Amino acid sequence: MEANRLWHDPVVEIYGNLITPGVRCSANAYDLGNRRWYQLNVDSPVTDDEWLSNVVAKHVAEHYRANRAPPPWDTINTTTGGDSVSFEARPSSRVDRPITEVLKYGLQPGHKLPTTHGRHGPA
Repeated sequence: MEANRLWHDPVVEIYGNLITPGVRCSANAYDLGNRRWYQLNVDSPVTDDEWLSNVVAKHVAEHYRANRAPPPWDTINTTTGGDSVSFEARPSSRVDRPITEVLKYGLQPGHKLPTTHGRHGPA
């Protein structure tokens, strides 16, 4: 989280979800409210992005409420039933994902929209 940034309730979007059938789901989640990346690892395949984002938001908010500080971890390991949860602090290079400057929505060179002002990812 940026220095001097006020805490906001998490607003989490899933930007990537890799599913290996029968093994696990690993999702890249970005908390728009606090400008921070997280990784969520689940013990079985999950295709519901809303469920994934709710799990990340729940754990981030619970930690903040209990500690009045952003979590020191950036990775959540859990089960689909939520009965087993562990947290890890991993290097940001393993969790953070670049946010591209343009969104390409078609096959033509002009089919693109700017998404940032020259920044590659959150500060």
